[in-house]
Amino acid sequence: MLAAAQAEQRLGAAVGQPAFKAFSEALVHLSSARGSTIDGHRSLEKIARVFGIDFTAADDFGDSRKYPPSGMVGVRAESSVAA
Repeated sequence: MLAAAQAEQRLGAAVGQPAFKAFSEALVHLSSARGSTIDGHRSLEKIARVFGIDFTAADDFGDSRKYPPSGMVGVRAESSVAA
């Protein structure tokens, strides 16, 4: 979208770079936050095991589930049943 607007208005690549940079940095931070959240959950799971706390409601955070083949981002491995 940014590239199309730049081309349409005959603008240089530097126009819009601050916005592109800001959104790119936001995506990096979101990815990092997700990873930290997962690490935190795994730490809590280990603590629960040490103290004998039942954590089955958390469903082991999906670690035992099958993942789809690479390249199929957003596709669930479980088959859906048509109603």
